[in-house]
Amino acid sequence: MQTFKNLLLLATMLLTLPTISKAQDNNAGQNEYGTIPVVAFFCKDDTTVYRRLTYDCVVEGEDTLKNDLIATQEFMLTVRDSTSEGYRIEYIPIREEVCNAAEEKTLSFMNHISEQFYPDEGFVFTTNTYGALQHIEDWQALKKRLTGIMKAVVDSIYVQEPELEEEVPRKLLELSFLETISDEQHIMENYDEITSLFRLHGNEFPVGVTSYPAEFEGDTDETLVVSNAQYDENGTPNDYCVLHLVEENIPSEQVYENMDADLELLISDLLSDSIESLDTDSLDLSLHRVTVKTCYYSFSGWPVAMISQVSTTVGGKTNIETDYIEWTRRSWMQYLQKGKDK
Repeated sequence: MQTFKNLLLLATMLLTLPTISKAQDNNAGQNEYGTIPVVAFFCKDDTTVYRRLTYDCVVEGEDTLKNDLIATQEFMLTVRDSTSEGYRIEYIPIREEVCNAAEEKTLSFMNHISEQFYPDEGFVFTTNTYGALQHIEDWQALKKRLTGIMKAVVDSIYVQEPELEEEVPRKLLELSFLETISDEQHIMENYDEITSLFRLHGNEFPVGVTSYPAEFEGDTDETLVVSNAQYDENGTPNDYCVLHLVEENIPSEQVYENMDADLELLISDLLSDSIESLDTDSLDLSLHRVTVKTCYYSFSGWPVAMISQVSTTVGGKTNIETDYIEWTRRSWMQYLQKGKDK
């Protein structure tokens, strides 16, 4: 359904908006149709609740081979203070659930870990006056709290699977986890739900369709579509949307040369075999990938919905990964209690 909404939005914009070719236009700052800035106009106690869903789908021709909801998450954002220097926003986790895993045993264990250790305490992060992310307040205290959680999770893993110690020493796994929260930047990267919602704030985009055509084989075609757009019936005419589409055609030899663990796993899943067992001399692994990031904002700059969709086609099969964040409740200038509708 979300794929259809993305395509419909893109088609509508392409039919109604001016096209600006970056290959031919060197006056990027002189777009006669104007620009749309992504700027925050928040007030103290503004509160929004978001739901995040991640999906994994595999299609071949007209057949859907897999369509799984992988995980769900819910969290709340509340503006604690609005000053001349920017905003203090509290992130409050509500719940998270893993919905699909390779084995039922793995799924059950992951949700047990989530229920036992999912942090119920949030933290405050700051933005500048435009809404661009700045810092996590008292990130050292947050790091200490997350360190305790991660160590407890590792303990639970090795109690559940003691034989794992022979393959991956416990200390090594613990250190690899702790490396992901080693400093403020790494901690913020762990909360990619926040970075996804605020990554465009402080930027200004030309209204219309802007094309960045590929010049060489293996390069990317890029399209930027910017327009006023309402996400749903609750929106206003001043709401807007920024859509960024990237299309890649990667030759087979480049796929082999740049193979990493994630790509190897994806190709192995699509071809139902491991890379090591494939005849790399005769198999064509030419890869076609389309990445669409669609960002909806209210007229006040609050993120309404962020949809990231990556479609990768190889060997006649297409894997579609969708990361979907949308607000489900909001309250302006009035704190919204966690778990209560407003």
